[in-house]
Amino acid sequence: MPPRSRSPHSLTTLTCLALLCTVAPAAAEEPDLTDAGQAVLMEAAAAAQKKDWAVCRTKAAGVWDKVKHPTVAALLGACEAELGMFREAATHLDFFLQRDDGKNPKQSQAAKDRFPGVRAKVMLAIVETSAAAEIRVDGAVVGPAPQRVFLDPGEHTLAATAGSLAGTKTLTAIAGGEEKVLLILKDSGAGGAGGGGGAPSTSASSGSSTSTTGAGGGEPEEGKPIWPAVLLGGVGAAGLATGIALLVVGTNDATDAIDTAKACQPWTDSCRTEGNDALSSANALRGGGIAAVAIGGASLLGMVIYLAVPAGPSADEAAFRPLVGPGFAGLSFEGSF
Repeated sequence: MPPRSRSPHSLTTLTCLALLCTVAPAAAEEPDLTDAGQAVLMEAAAAAQKKDWAVCRTKAAGVWDKVKHPTVAALLGACEAELGMFREAATHLDFFLQRDDGKNPKQSQAAKDRFPGVRAKVMLAIVETSAAAEIRVDGAVVGPAPQRVFLDPGEHTLAATAGSLAGTKTLTAIAGGEEKVLLILKDSGAGGAGGGGGAPSTSASSGSSTSTTGAGGGEPEEGKPIWPAVLLGGVGAAGLATGIALLVVGTNDATDAIDTAKACQPWTDSCRTEGNDALSSANALRGGGIAAVAIGGASLLGMVIYLAVPAGPSADEAAFRPLVGPGFAGLSFEGSF
């Protein structure tokens, strides 16, 4: 006689039966699951056996709100799957599978069998941050980073906050998809003082980050002061002018010293000394000219870079921030000059 195929409802019943077998042992191993919580969980499992998924979900969710226990997550996820709550079901079943110790093979297998069906309906975003932060999805708090976040298909906003630091990314979720997201936290402080600075915003993704800070009175549009560029430009112009002048004078003096030495007849020690001194003085002027030109050029280059690079986290601030994740570690330089 051929084996009978298992229906989705029979699979869920198996899940609940497995949970009924493990509630008591899990409670003994996990002291955070109280006697009261265990009793409610048993009621939820009994409702699941009767296929009363709404009651099962309500009772299991009540225990879950108080105790984040793998056994509770497995039962809650199974009931949510039957109710078509695929994002919630994927979240709770994944919670169980990530912590499954394998001590109850039936429970483990039931969750593994159920998970692919709900996983195909949602997208997984593995969210990491450049510093310790709290993760939010569409404004709702998820928990501290890093997080495995399941999303219904459509557009969502992922955000990370830590004090004045913040990072956001808009993500279009595709059913069955998966994406790693790195949120770079930047200072979200207000724009400059005086006349209506724009509201700050920061965005970051797994490969790059951009930020825009509001401008206030006395600051350029990009939100950083103009005086460093003016100072660098002034030093650059003065350096170039001084350097060119010294080079011209030094070259002329060197030519004069050589001509004087050639005209020195007869050749005497005093004439040689005078010529060498004049030539040394000319070389010193030319060396000073070269140094001044180099300083002026570097200052002008610094001015161009300062004007070209967008404003950093806040004006007059430069800092190295750590970038740490499961597969990488490094530093990110952020700031303005």
